[in-house]
Amino acid sequence: MLFELLYSNGTFRHKNTMVYSWLAPWAALPEGSAKTFHQQLQQELTPLHPLYGIPALPIGKNGGTDDVLYQLPDQRFAVVHLVWTRRGDSEYPQTNFFDNWTAFVTQRMELDNVGYES
Repeated sequence: MLFELLYSNGTFRHKNTMVYSWLAPWAALPEGSAKTFHQQLQQELTPLHPLYGIPALPIGKNGGTDDVLYQLPDQRFAVVHLVWTRRGDSEYPQTNFFDNWTAFVTQRMELDNVGYES
């Protein structure tokens, strides 16, 4: 898998060659919105948070919540509930880790999809 998180002249770029299948309310991030979610995560993280210092690539969002799915360089995934109001601490923003895509799908996305109506 190719995972890149690059900064060039202050510009955020990423390349993710994986194609994922999504179940509502989860969806891939719209083109151009990854920068916003990346910057917001960086604003909320403190050195106490388990994601601090880890390059996290925003790839999806739950349309019914402020939960964003980030792909990590070690093939894990993290669902982060962004707070949008303040810096976090060791507990916030609330984060759940998944060992791989399949774990995210079965332990989170499929559960969020049960009974979901758009």
